[in-house]
This record gives sequence, structure tokens and C-alpha cells, in this order.
Amino acid sequence: MLFALTLIGCTTWIDQEPACGQDVYYWSDDVLAHILTGDGSGAFEYDPIDEPRTSIEGEYDPITGDFSWVEKYDQAYYLRRAQVDGFGTVYHNGNLDLYFETAITDMLDDTYVTAYRVQRTGCDMSVASWDAENGSVETAAVREGSYEGGEVYEWTTSASGATYSGSLRPTQLRTQQIQADDDSYWYFTTAKPDGITTTEFTAECGSGLYCEGEYVRMYDGSETEAYEAYDGDELYATIEGSYEYDGSGTQTVRAVGGDECVYTYDADGGCEYACDDGSDGAC
Repeated sequence: MLFALTLIGCTTWIDQEPACGQDVYYWSDDVLAHILTGDGSGAFEYDPIDEPRTSIEGEYDPITGDFSWVEKYDQAYYLRRAQVDGFGTVYHNGNLDLYFETAITDMLDDTYVTAYRVQRTGCDMSVASWDAENGSVETAAVREGSYEGGEVYEWTTSASGATYSGSLRPTQLRTQQIQADDDSYWYFTTAKPDGITTTEFTAECGSGLYCEGEYVRMYDGSETEAYEAYDGDELYATIEGSYEYDGSGTQTVRAVGGDECVYTYDADGGCEYACDDGSDGAC
């Protein structure tokens, strides 16, 4: 038993030989990782290492298998709280067999509920997720992944003509890549523990054009965009935009050898444009 306790640290929960022979459980950001911050009873309350979340507090009942916790966010962040409720088994060797729902509320008081079915055996994990209000496990996206060398969790899945892959590291750095099967689009997103998310992309963008550039989601939920549109190998236009979390903002389109137009959006979805040739109106 000494090996198991040394591997995880000063906790009494992992008291069997760890099913994954790597030191991964403390950073896996799941109910077991939360339990490991406590005294081994199943209760936990702590401040995780990423900047947006200020506290995670909850409990796993080892008798009934019920668990719940609340994640609170910094007031400057665009999310407000996450409520997690579920049941299942958190094995004393690190394996998991769980069902739970996560309700995330943002700064606009909108709430999104996602259901999860999680199974971890050894270093391998399967995560099925779906819209808890409009979907079902039959329509779930299933991510198959594994912990490699105690340094990264990597997963893949395929759906809707594309391959998805991603990763989680001990620092809580997350990535996700979406690659179209026909190579018509590619997105690579990096979500840093400081709360900033960057997405690089290449994709078809209408009327035979091809775009490439990036989007950046800031801490407060606002977003900037900067990309170029190409007609074949020729640069057609450059696009820059800045938006608040509610969708309001401006976008500037500069056509090569042509006009510059500014599009102004409001939070209700309305749009107006004005170009330097004097034209203007509703989008």
C-alpha cells in the first residue's frame, strides 16, 4: 500500500494499487481529483490552480454513490458558476464509472446543461457527452482517450464528417483540434489556465473564398478576430473584429484594391454597415 499512497500524496482515498500506474489522478479535474484535495471522506473544498475558478466545493457519498459540487468563478470572468450533480462509483484504485449533469451559468444568466457518462479503467477513459435538455446518450459524442506517461491526457472522436482530438495537461492547459475529413476546414483551440482561449483556423468562407486567421476569447468573454480571405492564391480581403460577450461589436472588412466597410452589430442581432464609398444600410 505504500506505493499507492506515495504516488497520490497525502490522501486516504487511493488505498489500493493505482489502476493507472502514473501520477495522473490529482490533475485529472474530475470528481476523484476533487476528492484527493480533501481528507479522504469524500468531502472537498479548494481553489483550483486555474485563474477563472475561485472555488470548488462538494462531496461524494461513498455509500450511495451520489455526488455534487459547485464551481464558482472570478467576478471578472464571463462564466458565473457551474453546478454538477450525479452518481456512480469512484473506485479506490482510481477507476471511475459515473453519470452526471453539469449546468453552467454565464454572465448573461443563460444556463447550459450537459450530460456526461464517464468510464475510466486503468489509464484509458471514455467520455460520452450530450445536450441534457434536447439530446440523449444515443446521440452522444464519445471521446476515447488515455493518460500518457503521467504528463498528458489525450482523446479523439469522430462525428459529422470531421475528426476531433484534444488534450489536458497537469497545468489545466487544454487543446482541441477539429479536422474535416475532406480538408475543407481546420480549427485548433488552446484554452490556457489564465482564462484566455485562442482558436487558429483555416476554412472555406463563402463565394469560393478561403479564410485563415484566429479568434481570441478574452477573460471577460469578449472576442477579437483577425483573418484573411483568399480567392485562390490571391489575397481578397482582410477582416478584423471586436465583440462583447453579448454579440455586440464591430467588424472591418478591407477589400484588396477596393472599399473598406465597417459592420456594426447590436446585442439583439441587428446589423448595419457603412463603406468608404458612401454606401450604408442594414446588413
